Amino acid sequence: MSWAPNLFEAGTYDLKFRGLLDNNTSVACDPASKTVTIYASASSSSPLPTTPAPISTPTPSPSPGTPAVGSATVDRSYAPLVGASGTYKGFKDVYNPSNLTKVDVDPSFAPGEKCYQLSTRHWPEVLRTLNSTKYRVYIPPGTKNFFMTALTYYDATTIQALTMKLNSAPTATYEYVLANHPSSSLGRNALEQLFAGAEVHGYLGPNANVMPGFPGKGTGTDYSVRYIYKTPRGGWLYINHLQIIGGVSMLMTTNTCVDTVEYENWYRNAQWDSDGNPL
Repeated sequence: MSWAPNLFEAGTYDLKFRGLLDNNTSVACDPASKTVTIYASASSSSPLPTTPAPISTPTPSPSPGTPAVGSATVDRSYAPLVGASGTYKGFKDVYNPSNLTKVDVDPSFAPGEKCYQLSTRHWPEVLRTLNSTKYRVYIPPGTKNFFMTALTYYDATTIQALTMKLNSAPTATYEYVLANHPSSSLGRNALEQLFAGAEVHGYLGPNANVMPGFPGKGTGTDYSVRYIYKTPRGGWLYINHLQIIGGVSMLMTTNTCVDTVEYENWYRNAQWDSDGNPL
């Protein structure tokens, strides 16, 4: 296991291990924890706490580009997540239909039905440079399945939470989420709730580190009950981590499964800002 230089200062750390499968579920590791020590160099002086220190939250600093006409509704205080770690622009190139492969929507429910999969994957060393816990992900029209997860640091006492809204910044406070939504699961129809205008919240209790547990499927099965939904339009999904240990996620991923015909039609007529991200 290795990290880029200068990420951690000298000190003793209690590392907790948990494996992450391809489907973003976690599994226990053996050993589950290990104590390691990072020794100071000649220029290093201050140790780091066991959990990473919280970071401040000014406006994030990825290059926003020059807003194009019609982009006034995009809240640029939320950093756009595009593609692999370190990418905040270039949706137009990264997710050009010619660069995408067709995957199964849900083999158990819709065998043979295909969609384009748009994925993002961002690691903490890059997320930390934003000095923010506010992000946005674009969900195109015709989306049949959206999955998002954040692998977080954790401890024995902290309750972590986030809130999300489509097309505008969410407004719920940490205290409100704890008082009104005592559940780690956002619910199978969360995607439909968002497109109906609702603000959706996630909650994660102590000693847990996978949030928010967002299945978000538009097409699939729920035991014997079928749940079918496809987004009628596109929009930016704004995600605000109200409380997250260390001030940053260890890993943020999203997977969006969108109808191939509807996506191609939208892409041909989409408007882009100067960074190549959707308006």
